[in-house]
Amino acid sequence: MSEIKTVEGRVLYMAESATDVRTALQEAVGSGANLSGAVLSDAYLSDAVLRGADLSDAMRPGHFLWAFRLDLHAVLDAAPAEVTGLRAALTDGQIDGRVYTGDCACLVGTIAKLRDCAPEALEGLTPDGSRPAEQWFIAILPGDRAVEDLAKAAVGEGPWRASLALQWIDEWVEIRKHVGAILAEAKAA
Repeated sequence: MSEIKTVEGRVLYMAESATDVRTALQEAVGSGANLSGAVLSDAYLSDAVLRGADLSDAMRPGHFLWAFRLDLHAVLDAAPAEVTGLRAALTDGQIDGRVYTGDCACLVGTIAKLRDCAPEALEGLTPDGSRPAEQWFIAILPGDRAVEDLAKAAVGEGPWRASLALQWIDEWVEIRKHVGAILAEAKAA
């Protein structure tokens, strides 16, 4: 038996047959359970099938996808000049989340390719397969194309994850535009 709880210890879902958090999470998502505020620090989600999950609250702190989104934003903060190229790689199906080098590469590998350097030579970023953003990208394979409308993503985990990553990238761009406008306004005042 495995339980998914909030930070406060409230049980959100109890999986009778699961022996780990990852399996309990898959069962909970499959049943449509509301996991807002779940603590999933022990969940390894690289193979989790989340297609069809209600992610409308994923932008809220405490949502089980919050760490992936937040870490992707941190990666983008460290590589703002490569955001357009990363976005293009996602929409063109040019990501291979399993490797750091090659024609298609993972998140950090794609950024390194865009900077024309080895992943180990990146300033401000280091290859780290345990990093949440890289864990998110691991299921994206060559040919998995991101689309702007998540409901129109091709069937499969990779295209779905690529499409959600694309939404998070677009969100990052909008946030940075908004912050830039506020800073410019403050500077002008």
